[in-house]
Amino acid sequence: MSEPARLSLEQRVARLERLVARLSDQSAGPAEDPAPKVAPGTHEWSWMSTPGEGDTAAGNAAPQPSAPAAGLADHGERWLGRVGVAFVVLAFGFFFRYAFDQGWIGPGLRLVLGLAAGSLMLAIGLRLEGSRERYSQYLLGGAIAVYYLVGYASYELYELVPFALAFAFMCVTTVLAFLLAERQRLTSLAVIGASGGLSTPFLVSTGVANVPALVAYTLVLLAGAGTVQFQRGWRTLLLVLGFGGLSVMALGVEFAAAPPVTVERAALVIGILVAWALFGATPLLRAQLHRLNPDAWPVPTVEGRWAQVVPPARITLLLLRVGCVMGAFIAVLELGALFSVERATFGPMFGVGSIVYLVFAWRLAETRLALNASAETASILLVLAFTLGFFDYRVMLPLAVTAAGMHQAHHRWGLPGVSVLAHLLFAQLGLMILARVDVLGISAASSFSPRELGALGAIILALTSTFVFEAALARRVYRIGAHVVFLAWLATQFRPFDFGQELISLSWGIYGIALLLLSLKPGRKGVQLAGLATLGLVAAKLLLVDMAQVDVIWRILLFMGFGAAFLGLSYLIKRADKSD
Repeated sequence: MSEPARLSLEQRVARLERLVARLSDQSAGPAEDPAPKVAPGTHEWSWMSTPGEGDTAAGNAAPQPSAPAAGLADHGERWLGRVGVAFVVLAFGFFFRYAFDQGWIGPGLRLVLGLAAGSLMLAIGLRLEGSRERYSQYLLGGAIAVYYLVGYASYELYELVPFALAFAFMCVTTVLAFLLAERQRLTSLAVIGASGGLSTPFLVSTGVANVPALVAYTLVLLAGAGTVQFQRGWRTLLLVLGFGGLSVMALGVEFAAAPPVTVERAALVIGILVAWALFGATPLLRAQLHRLNPDAWPVPTVEGRWAQVVPPARITLLLLRVGCVMGAFIAVLELGALFSVERATFGPMFGVGSIVYLVFAWRLAETRLALNASAETASILLVLAFTLGFFDYRVMLPLAVTAAGMHQAHHRWGLPGVSVLAHLLFAQLGLMILARVDVLGISAASSFSPRELGALGAIILALTSTFVFEAALARRVYRIGAHVVFLAWLATQFRPFDFGQELISLSWGIYGIALLLLSLKPGRKGVQLAGLATLGLVAAKLLLVDMAQVDVIWRILLFMGFGAAFLGLSYLIKRADKSD
């Protein structure tokens, strides 16, 4: 073989080796990197930023690769495993009942068979932890469910064991569920344990209401399970513990004596506050700890199919909102029912709750999601406090002050949820004033009284709030709305007087003229349009209403005065326009 041919062959072999190496690298894929450490305040927008503000950051970030679709075998294992475990648990329940009715087996044997079945599922589940993780989880969950069923049936249905033994067995099952949940890092096992633990006092009961014992047991359970939830951040477990704990306290209030004795009241107050803290306070603390140390306090992951539908940040914020608002609301209602307070007393109670969440918002100002949830909850509770504390139009000025403060908070800290609530509040206040006007026939109960002046103050606050708005459309809507509501307010104030219609026309006209005079300065075209529209409304009222209802002398004075005023304003506006 010649030298050129030999070299060409060697080059081809080298090229082939490089190609094989490149293909091997591509098939192997890049090595998995550990989760990137994100410094607080940087790319971790899904926890730190708020939906609405964080959307921009999310839009600029690189799109996350979607998880590969699960294959047929994966779906088969998931659903067949779940259905299979459910059927096995039901089968054991039916078997125990049928065996008892037929008299096939004695009480002791029934108990042993149930324990053996649950223990077998537990042993197989632990055995398959490494090789078949999902299948192992289904078996472990089924074992816990069977244990709960055996404990319930052994005492309530068949009376095989005394109360103390059955209750202790249910408690041990709950502890086992949480130990397995920690071992497997599995939320579902913790949820099963929390649900079974909270149900134990009602599934295995002596029939005698012992409120202090019920509260003490629930507090121990909430403390243990809440510690696990606080460490792991499992969302479903938080919902179960929060709503479950508050539900148990509500039942405790119902079971208490009428009126409750001091020990019962003290126990229930502590229980309600602990359940509220678990649901409405500790998630805020965990959000702050995550901001300070994301590695030590990670955000729980979301399954791939859900993450493609709802960003994790929105799920976290929704959970914080539900926990803070519902936890505080239910806790106040339970405390009010416990002490049999009057309706007006709920106002100060919600006011105390708003102060608590205002303190949270102040302390958590650097944690965006926690700040949003705290500020929104404080705003809602403050609105409830004023609404329940005042039952008539006296509430308008306090609510307007609250709404204006909420707009200021949004302008300073960027709280979209608080801003939306303030918009709704101002809209409600405007409707409260407009609802009293029926073709200029319904008037205020007492013209220019303190509460009517409070309504005027609410209109002024709505107008002044527009100076912090960034959106031109929001400013325009607010100013037009304040203008219309103010006209309606003037109508309700002057209607009770002897010459009510004449005074309404006169007040509207003076207001319109004042607006036109203010519009003579440059850059106030919107004020000019409002003044012209007001005077146009006055002209229409003069022709359609005052012509028929007003005395002749008033008719002459009104038409003469407004005619001269219109001519003078026309001259001034034209002159100011030429000077511009």
